[in-house]
Amino acid sequence: MKYAFWPGCVSKGACPELYESMIKVSARLGIEPLHASLALGALAAFASGALLLRYGTGAARSAAFLLATSPLMWLATGMESNLYLALALGAFAAAAGEHWGIAGLLAGCATLVRGDGLLVVGLISLAEAIQRRRIPWRSGLAASTLILPFAIAATIV
Repeated sequence: MKYAFWPGCVSKGACPELYESMIKVSARLGIEPLHASLALGALAAFASGALLLRYGTGAARSAAFLLATSPLMWLATGMESNLYLALALGAFAAAAGEHWGIAGLLAGCATLVRGDGLLVVGLISLAEAIQRRRIPWRSGLAASTLILPFAIAATIV
């Protein structure tokens, strides 16, 4: 199986904007897109495991072990799933440390990788609202600065 990429070719497939952009940048740097995708996925899986080990409890450590040993996770290394998981876990870790702006930025990046990252944004904003007992403007503003320009551009084009 060979990886195929046709610039400017419109397809009906969903393509995560942030992930696709990272692969395009690597291609411009002379790195084969397939190799860049596999390396990005492996680095993201490593980051996910490290976050689970560093900030997690016993269950999270078990999840890190399963992440490292699961053949299904490694078969999906060339896809956006590992990057999405790393960004979502990073957002939750930042929220646990009450770094709401960083949590919002990471949740916004997760949304640009996969649309269901909006759930991460919602959970982070809800956690900030409960924790601080006011409107979650820090995480919401940080996520909005990433998501809104893309949403506007996608609507116009």
